[in-house]
Amino acid sequence: MAKDHMHDIKARELAETWTETSGNNTLVNGIFENSPVGIFALDQGYRVVGINRAMEDFFGLKREEVIGKDGKSLVADRIKDIFEDPRTFLRRVSGSYKNNNHIENFYCHVLPSEKRQERWLEHLSIPVRAGRVEYYTDVTDLKRLEEDKTRLEVQLLQAQKMEAIGTLTGGIAHDFNNMLTPVMIHSEMALANLSEGRPERFHLEQVLKVGTRAKDMTSRILTFSRQSNQRTRPLKPAPVVKEILKLLRASLPANIKVLQDIRDESGMVLSAPIQLHRIMMNLCTNAAHAMAEKGGTLKITLVKEDLDQDSGYPDIAPGPYTALTVSDTGHGIGREYIESIFDPFFTTKEQGSGTGMGLAAVHGIVKGCGGHIMVESKKGKGASFRIFFPRVETLVSSEKAPRTRPPKGTERILIVDDQEIILVTLQLMLQSLGYQVTATTSGTEALTFFREMPYRFDLVIADHIMEKITGVELTQELISIRPGIPVILFTGYPDMIDQEKVEAAGARELLLKPIVMSDMALAIRRVLDT
Repeated sequence: MAKDHMHDIKARELAETWTETSGNNTLVNGIFENSPVGIFALDQGYRVVGINRAMEDFFGLKREEVIGKDGKSLVADRIKDIFEDPRTFLRRVSGSYKNNNHIENFYCHVLPSEKRQERWLEHLSIPVRAGRVEYYTDVTDLKRLEEDKTRLEVQLLQAQKMEAIGTLTGGIAHDFNNMLTPVMIHSEMALANLSEGRPERFHLEQVLKVGTRAKDMTSRILTFSRQSNQRTRPLKPAPVVKEILKLLRASLPANIKVLQDIRDESGMVLSAPIQLHRIMMNLCTNAAHAMAEKGGTLKITLVKEDLDQDSGYPDIAPGPYTALTVSDTGHGIGREYIESIFDPFFTTKEQGSGTGMGLAAVHGIVKGCGGHIMVESKKGKGASFRIFFPRVETLVSSEKAPRTRPPKGTERILIVDDQEIILVTLQLMLQSLGYQVTATTSGTEALTFFREMPYRFDLVIADHIMEKITGVELTQELISIRPGIPVILFTGYPDMIDQEKVEAAGARELLLKPIVMSDMALAIRRVLDT
């Protein structure tokens, strides 16, 4: 309190010195005129007796318009319209006028206009013997630094939240895949033991069909949960976009109508499913936000488009493209924001509703795929985002081979999984295919078995994520004991291991859960027959 009191006394002394000497002191007048601090001087009758250039600039005022005017009416009639919160400003200033001994200090937000820039000012009102002096210091840069800090903190929290969600969904998907494995394998084994024409076959085939769809769904969930980017490859975007729309529909409000024109013959693009997922989720979520209050129509189209020099897109090289368009009938985007919407951290949403990274991420993905993104919008007329992906001609085949009976064998297999239900299921499956199976839930126990009789087994199959020892570590130990021993690893956590790590460890194959009989049977024959 004593420190604040001394500060007030010093401020009052300085203000009084200025008012007493400014009239006949050229130096003081020069400092007054050229000071970066806005200065507003009032006499004892609260008439304006001085205003410097900074003050004119801050508020868009002209000296000749205010000198001699009553300060109270000037505040009430003119200055109040300048501020974001005029009531607080008027209350604080009026309070200082009522008490001649009161020093008032607060921050105010000056709104932009044709005559002035947007600013944050610190207001200091000091009573002096000749009247009152008001100082306005521009603290805009400091305020923006504080806002940037807050924005970065929000972004960090959002990133941490997304990481936590990714970890959670990845764990749930992994557990779900573990549950799917016995369901699908037991259904396959039961189906294999039923002759053609048995009515039970239909029911089991339906179980397998639903299991396959669930497997694809968990694969998408795992893809969403990954923090790293997938490698791009030629793919057909139409099935991916359709699947994403199915997921989106459930989360959209009932007052938003969805129209789609997704052409199966829209061609192939160089991308990854997770990239298309991020693009669609960001664009559609933004569109839904723009229509949240009044509802509207969300339209998604995916078509082939061949551009030439006369197509109206001068910044895009002529050639074959696949065009994805996401449009809405929401409140639209103001012209002043169009140039900035793809900038990182830029957002027009209220604080806490957006991080400003969604469209920046979309822009980065599109550019990474060699594509182009454009936006058309008018305030109150909705927005349309159009993405041109270069079309490619090579396709990584996604056609599944017709179902045939899985190949069998008689070799000796050591299998390891620390979950007993998975282990028993795989053991029964391998035995049904004719193999001689030794099963254990312990990686260290499997290593002991192998050390005692390294040539007893023709193949080792192991889960990668186990207690005490991982599948990769187990593989390295097995090969150090018997170089060349074939090893197949399987996992429900594809982010923790990939084919390159598997090959570096010396394993021959990597299978992803949920495991089905045909995939395992074919992998075994590939490893043992080559």
